[in-house]
Parts: sequence; structure tokens; C-alpha cells
Amino acid sequence: MVNVHEWYNTIIVEGEDGKSYEKYTRTDAKLNKDFASMNSSVNLINNIINGSRKLDETSDNTKARVKLNYEYLETMVSKTDWDGSSDYTAPDLTDAKKAITDGKAYVGE
Repeated sequence: MVNVHEWYNTIIVEGEDGKSYEKYTRTDAKLNKDFASMNSSVNLINNIINGSRKLDETSDNTKARVKLNYEYLETMVSKTDWDGSSDYTAPDLTDAKKAITDGKAYVGE
């Protein structure tokens, strides 16, 4: 089991109701891990589309796999804490955004 404090920074914020709440942002290490995972999805989508990755499954299953991966990328790209700490250089999400667009076109959405 992963200790949440290894992957997330905790800060206390005040809610609209005046109560205090814990808010979590990803640590730099977690940001790096998430970005590496995103690159795996980018590579899978690109390799399926360009034909360098052949899957032993039907066309519908391949499209479902591409869709699952571009939906994951959409979720990750939409996160608002990619800036990390002051020592962290935010990753370039251009390839992920392109894979989302290309994946949608491949699936026909």
C-alpha cells in the first residue's frame, strides 16, 4: 500500500461554508510517475494508428483500447496541478493532446 503522503501534498483550505478541508496536490514524484504513465498511453495510441503495434483482437476491441487510453489522457490533461513545486518543470502535454485528437479520429468520434 502506498502512503498517500509520498504522492500527495496536503494543505488546509477554507470551504465556502467556512469549514476547513484538506486539499491534496500531487508531489513532484507523483507528477513524474503520472506523466510516464501518460506517455505509455500516447505511445500505444500512436503505434496502433501507425500500424507498428498489431493486436490479436478485433477492430472493435482495438478501437475500445484506443478509446480507453485517450479517455485516460483526457482525465490526466485536465488536472490543474501540473505546475508542481517551484523546483518542478511542468511537462509538455502537447503529445498527449495530439494523441487524444488522433485517437478520437481513429475511433470515429
